[in-house]
Amino acid sequence: MAGGGVGARGGRFIARGGAGAIGFGPAIGTAGIGGALSTILIPLAPANRTLGMGFLCAAQVTGDALWVTAAILATSLRQTLLPRAVLGRVSATFQSVAGAMGVTGAVMGGVLGNWLGPRPTLLVAVVGILAGTVVTAFSQLRDYRE
Repeated sequence: MAGGGVGARGGRFIARGGAGAIGFGPAIGTAGIGGALSTILIPLAPANRTLGMGFLCAAQVTGDALWVTAAILATSLRQTLLPRAVLGRVSATFQSVAGAMGVTGAVMGGVLGNWLGPRPTLLVAVVGILAGTVVTAFSQLRDYRE
């Protein structure tokens, strides 16, 4: 968990550089895909304690850095594009949907984990996370550069 804090702090620097280099939309998509890909390290972590801990720490540091990058850029984009009068409602909607998806994922993870086992279930989760980020990355968002 401590590694995630280090990664998250790095995410703010990545956000600034990424938006400037390739634009907001592509940077959000790239950071999201990168964050999703970093989660593959979790089910691939070997049983060896030292090596396994390395995989988990790498997933935590890189994943948090990239997810924070995407969150900063997405929030900044919403604040730039939307009128102030609706920002609170839009933010609440994003939070509600994210919370609902978290609960849904937890229930599905429990059912699949019981049925398939932990590692295969984590691989299913990686595919689901990656699918969502790929759809976002290749939406109209990719054309937004400012």
